[in-house]
Amino acid sequence: MRSPLMKTIILLLAIVLVPFQLKAQQNQHEGLTTFYYNAEGELTMKEFATHYRIARIDTSKGVFTGEVMEYDMDDHKISQLVYDDNGAIIKGQIFDAQGKETHKRSSFPDSVSAILENKAQLKKSHYIKLSDYSYFKHLLSHETDSSDVIYSLTEYPPKFHGGIKNMYKVLWEHFLTYPESAKSNKIEGQVILETIIQPNGEVTHVKIHKGINPACDTAAYEAVKNMPDWIPAIQRGKKVAVKYYFPVKFDL
Repeated sequence: MRSPLMKTIILLLAIVLVPFQLKAQQNQHEGLTTFYYNAEGELTMKEFATHYRIARIDTSKGVFTGEVMEYDMDDHKISQLVYDDNGAIIKGQIFDAQGKETHKRSSFPDSVSAILENKAQLKKSHYIKLSDYSYFKHLLSHETDSSDVIYSLTEYPPKFHGGIKNMYKVLWEHFLTYPESAKSNKIEGQVILETIIQPNGEVTHVKIHKGINPACDTAAYEAVKNMPDWIPAIQRGKKVAVKYYFPVKFDL
């Protein structure tokens, strides 16, 4: 049996030590970002990724610094790299499927550095949400309309990579499911969502314009809110914000 004095001491120690432990955990992860890649080494969204890296990036130089860990989507370690302050690889290790080190090299193919050096490559990448890579926004060079005008019609409307049919294919395969409650009650119809597609292609300000059922409305809303960025609209040679309506059909 612990005495009341011993219990008080333990409680005081916990009060003192826990903030230090939390601060240490915060510092350990401060400045780290997860970068997702597809099989071609392009930056992408988690839903389309084949591997990912946990890294710290120097936003002023656009390079990795310090230790970078790379994993496949089953969280098996692929590589462990160390960068200097200028983004050059100092050393690294590569691991096999069992987590054993296969060999060391001083030079590795680095998809992030290549993308940053060729900014156009990132802008052309399919299925990406720049909001997931906020550090990159100021690294991309593109001419946009600096006004707050939101267009309804533009010379060149926004486009999804691969076209509208592919947009719905991506939506249903990766982001949208037919709610079971709506299925069991044989609820069908079309949810229309109002959005703004920003000059950088982000889909924002999503709201229900016309709904059919709370479950279907919510499913459509979450799917469109989380979908990849679009190719933005162009007006007079500049990328602009445009209001866009998404019809999402639920059909049994």
